[in-house]
Amino acid sequence: MDVCFVNPPVVTSSKDRKERADKAIEIFQKRCDQQKGLSDNRWKAWVEMHKNMADALTQENLINFQSHKAIAPQITGGSGRHFLRKISEQLGPKTLDDLLRNHTETTCGKPKDLVCENGVYITITSMRHLFHLSKIKKYFDLFYRQPLSAIEIGGGFGNLARMVLSYDLCFKYYIIDHPILNTIQFFYLTDFFPGSDVAIVDEKGIFLNGSESSKVFLCSMFGYNWLFENIEKKYALFSTMALTEIPKKGQDEYLKALSPSFMYIVGQSKNLCVQGGQSAEGKTFDNKDFIINIMQKYHSLEYNFWGYFFEYIGRIKSL
Repeated sequence: MDVCFVNPPVVTSSKDRKERADKAIEIFQKRCDQQKGLSDNRWKAWVEMHKNMADALTQENLINFQSHKAIAPQITGGSGRHFLRKISEQLGPKTLDDLLRNHTETTCGKPKDLVCENGVYITITSMRHLFHLSKIKKYFDLFYRQPLSAIEIGGGFGNLARMVLSYDLCFKYYIIDHPILNTIQFFYLTDFFPGSDVAIVDEKGIFLNGSESSKVFLCSMFGYNWLFENIEKKYALFSTMALTEIPKKGQDEYLKALSPSFMYIVGQSKNLCVQGGQSAEGKTFDNKDFIINIMQKYHSLEYNFWGYFFEYIGRIKSL
């Protein structure tokens, strides 16, 4: 019998999404009071963007975050079908086919870029995340017999996190980000996981949702040192763009605090997107020293350069 099948996107009920949006916003409003006066290392441009996102945060706008003009540009896009071609070229057509066939898309956030690619529903935005997943999975399959914990610096709306978890590559996943992004991540991830599996943790390590047995931990960039008391000795570090879009002081603080066994970094060698390539202090900014620093500290597995974007994959020097 010939069968043609198409796996449809996840479509949870309107009532469920409204309830989750309300809960996410309620927790965010509590966190706003807690973070007053706390310092951070964002560029001025990101401070303004995050404020605009927070000002636009309503139930309706959160439910439609992937198509809202004040929210979507910061966390969607930057992708395209060329990322699927990269998977095919670097890892083979069969790997691409397997990843696509295993992919589950969602209508959460009301994405404007949902397409059907080779019989698979996927957003254009997800194509970039699928590429990142393919490279992470390649090396996890090579090096690690059991899932690791992972820390992601700047988690977008949580798409990479849910992909990595769907392959059981990690059993605990920590995202360090601004609380407004944690709010969106919570709303998105609870489309795939029970609410109890998605923890929101404040700057002091107090759980505002979930518990120590959760799968995902949404952590504030204003205070995350508590997680080093909880995380296992062997963990991975992921960052796509965010770690290369903060001033050097912030990068140095992260690299001093973090000692991952595996590192996957994608970013800009020179920042040409935010503030015209300038930091909050109006100084030109590039990541050459940052790239050299991680290459000296870790055993480099891959370094790929595309225009002004780069991809770095490394591990600790002694397994």
